[in-house]
Amino acid sequence: MRLLDIKRMAHNILEKQNIENSFIEYKKSANFKDKILKTACAFANNYMNNEIGLLFIGIEEIYNKESREKAIPKRPIIGIKESEIEVIENELKSLLSNIRPKINYHIITDKIDDEYYIVIAVESGINGPFQTTEKAERDKDINLKPGRYIRVGRDSRLPNPT
Repeated sequence: MRLLDIKRMAHNILEKQNIENSFIEYKKSANFKDKILKTACAFANNYMNNEIGLLFIGIEEIYNKESREKAIPKRPIIGIKESEIEVIENELKSLLSNIRPKINYHIITDKIDDEYYIVIAVESGINGPFQTTEKAERDKDINLKPGRYIRVGRDSRLPNPT
Protein backbone atom coordinates (compact mmCIF):
# COMPACT_ATOMS: atom_id res chain seq x y z
CA MET A 1 0.00 0.00 0.00
CA ARG A 2 1.36 3.44 -0.92
CA LEU A 3 2.13 5.96 1.83
CA LEU A 4 -0.31 8.51 0.45
CA ASP A 5 -3.08 5.88 0.48
CA ILE A 6 -2.23 4.98 4.09
CA LYS A 7 -2.28 8.66 5.06
CA ARG A 8 -5.70 9.14 3.44
CA MET A 9 -7.06 6.00 5.07
CA ALA A 10 -5.83 7.11 8.51
CA HIS A 11 -7.31 10.58 8.07
CA ASN A 12 -10.67 9.12 7.00
CA ILE A 13 -10.71 6.79 10.01
CA LEU A 14 -10.35 9.78 12.33
CA GLU A 15 -12.88 11.86 10.37
CA LYS A 16 -15.46 9.08 10.68
CA GLN A 17 -14.43 8.34 14.29
CA ASN A 18 -14.12 4.62 13.60
CA ILE A 19 -13.90 2.54 16.76
CA GLU A 20 -10.91 0.32 17.48
CA ASN A 21 -11.06 -3.00 15.69
CA SER A 22 -8.81 -5.73 14.32
CA PHE A 23 -6.67 -3.22 12.39
CA ILE A 24 -7.13 0.09 14.30
CA GLU A 25 -5.62 0.99 17.69
CA TYR A 26 -5.54 4.40 19.43
CA LYS A 27 -3.01 5.57 22.03
CA LYS A 28 -3.12 8.92 23.80
CA SER A 29 0.68 9.16 23.83
CA ALA A 30 3.85 7.26 22.95
CA ASN A 31 4.40 6.56 26.67
CA PHE A 32 2.39 3.32 26.47
CA LYS A 33 5.44 1.49 25.15
CA ASP A 34 4.36 -2.01 26.18
CA LYS A 35 0.96 -1.66 24.52
CA ILE A 36 2.41 -0.10 21.36
CA LEU A 37 4.99 -2.88 21.02
CA LYS A 38 2.45 -5.62 21.70
CA THR A 39 0.01 -4.18 19.15
CA ALA A 40 2.65 -3.71 16.43
CA CYS A 41 3.75 -7.33 16.91
CA ALA A 42 0.13 -8.50 16.76
CA PHE A 43 -0.56 -6.51 13.59
CA ALA A 44 2.52 -8.06 11.91
CA ASN A 45 1.39 -11.58 12.87
CA ASN A 46 -1.92 -10.81 11.13
CA TYR A 47 -4.08 -13.44 12.83
CA MET A 48 -7.19 -11.53 11.66
CA ASN A 49 -5.99 -11.54 8.03
CA ASN A 50 -5.80 -7.75 7.49
CA GLU A 51 -3.63 -6.09 4.86
CA ILE A 52 -2.37 -3.48 7.32
CA GLY A 53 -2.68 -2.41 10.96
CA LEU A 54 -2.86 1.26 11.95
CA LEU A 55 -1.66 2.33 15.39
CA PHE A 56 -2.48 5.99 16.09
CA ILE A 57 -0.43 8.03 18.59
CA GLY A 58 -1.89 11.27 19.99
CA ILE A 59 -5.49 10.06 19.92
CA GLU A 60 -7.46 9.73 23.14
CA GLU A 61 -10.31 7.21 23.33
CA ILE A 62 -13.79 7.89 24.65
CA TYR A 63 -16.77 5.78 25.64
CA ASN A 64 -20.21 6.59 24.18
CA LYS A 65 -22.73 5.92 26.96
CA GLU A 66 -25.71 5.98 24.60
CA SER A 67 -24.40 3.53 22.01
CA ARG A 68 -22.24 1.69 24.58
CA GLU A 69 -19.36 1.79 22.12
CA LYS A 70 -15.89 2.20 23.52
CA ALA A 71 -12.51 3.00 22.00
CA ILE A 72 -13.87 5.84 19.86
CA PRO A 73 -11.33 8.53 18.92
CA LYS A 74 -12.04 11.74 20.82
CA ARG A 75 -12.39 14.84 18.65
CA PRO A 76 -10.83 17.31 18.62
CA ILE A 77 -7.76 15.12 19.12
CA ILE A 78 -5.28 15.63 21.95
CA GLY A 79 -2.45 15.48 19.41
CA ILE A 80 1.32 15.75 19.65
CA LYS A 81 3.35 18.94 19.83
CA GLU A 82 5.17 19.66 16.59
CA SER A 83 8.43 20.10 18.51
CA GLU A 84 8.14 16.52 19.87
CA ILE A 85 7.41 14.70 16.60
CA GLU A 86 10.99 13.85 15.62
CA VAL A 87 11.88 12.63 19.12
CA ILE A 88 8.76 10.46 19.29
CA GLU A 89 9.36 9.02 15.81
CA ASN A 90 12.91 8.03 16.83
CA GLU A 91 11.65 6.50 20.09
CA LEU A 92 9.08 4.49 18.13
CA LYS A 93 11.72 3.19 15.70
CA SER A 94 13.86 2.10 18.65
CA LEU A 95 10.85 0.49 20.34
CA LEU A 96 9.85 -1.46 17.22
CA SER A 97 13.37 -2.90 16.97
CA ASN A 98 12.27 -5.15 19.86
CA ILE A 99 10.29 -7.33 17.44
CA ARG A 100 11.98 -10.26 15.71
CA PRO A 101 12.21 -10.89 12.85
CA LYS A 102 12.12 -7.25 11.76
CA ILE A 103 8.62 -6.05 10.84
CA ASN A 104 7.69 -3.86 7.87
CA TYR A 105 6.18 -0.58 9.00
CA HIS A 106 5.87 3.10 8.11
CA ILE A 107 5.70 6.00 10.53
CA ILE A 108 3.49 8.75 9.14
CA THR A 109 2.77 12.16 10.64
CA ASP A 110 -0.39 14.05 9.74
CA LYS A 111 -2.66 16.75 11.10
CA ILE A 112 -6.35 16.92 11.97
CA ASP A 113 -8.20 19.43 14.19
CA ASP A 114 -5.07 21.62 13.89
CA GLU A 115 -3.12 19.01 15.88
CA TYR A 116 -0.46 16.54 14.80
CA TYR A 117 -0.75 12.79 15.23
CA ILE A 118 1.44 9.85 14.28
CA VAL A 119 0.36 6.62 12.63
CA ILE A 120 2.44 3.47 12.71
CA ALA A 121 1.26 1.48 9.69
CA VAL A 122 2.30 -2.16 10.19
CA GLU A 123 2.18 -4.39 7.14
CA SER A 124 1.15 -8.00 7.57
CA GLY A 125 4.34 -9.99 7.53
CA ILE A 126 5.34 -13.06 5.57
CA ASN A 127 8.57 -13.66 7.49
CA GLY A 128 6.84 -14.44 10.78
CA PRO A 129 5.81 -15.49 13.21
CA PHE A 130 6.93 -12.29 14.89
CA GLN A 131 7.67 -11.98 18.58
CA THR A 132 8.75 -9.38 21.09
CA THR A 133 12.23 -9.78 22.54
CA GLU A 134 13.46 -10.51 26.06
CA LYS A 135 15.26 -7.16 25.86
CA ALA A 136 11.83 -5.48 25.89
CA GLU A 137 10.96 -7.30 29.12
CA ARG A 138 14.23 -6.23 30.79
CA ASP A 139 13.77 -2.60 29.74
CA LYS A 140 11.99 -0.94 32.69
CA ASP A 141 10.30 1.55 30.34
CA ILE A 142 8.72 -1.27 28.32
CA ASN A 143 8.48 -4.30 30.64
CA LEU A 144 6.58 -6.50 28.17
CA LYS A 145 6.60 -10.27 28.45
CA PRO A 146 8.27 -11.73 25.34
CA GLY A 147 5.94 -13.54 23.00
CA ARG A 148 4.17 -13.93 19.67
CA TYR A 149 1.28 -11.53 20.12
CA ILE A 150 -1.83 -11.74 17.96
CA ARG A 151 -4.77 -9.42 17.36
CA VAL A 152 -8.22 -10.79 18.17
CA GLY A 153 -10.93 -8.21 17.57
CA ARG A 154 -9.61 -5.08 19.25
CA ASP A 155 -7.33 -6.89 21.70
CA SER A 156 -3.64 -7.64 21.27
CA ARG A 157 -2.66 -10.68 23.33
CA LEU A 158 -0.69 -13.88 23.52
CA PRO A 159 -2.48 -16.82 21.90
CA ASN A 160 -4.16 -19.33 24.18
CA PRO A 161 -1.94 -22.35 24.80
CA THR A 162 -3.20 -25.54 23.15
